[in-house]
Amino acid sequence: MREVQACALILEDLGVKQSDSEQRL
Repeated sequence: MREVQACALILEDLGVKQSDSEQRL
């Protein structure tokens, strides 16, 4: 389960970065 939580955090972090980059554009 720890791996799943870590994967979710990574995906969430990537999603935040993508949304930030879209706002900058």
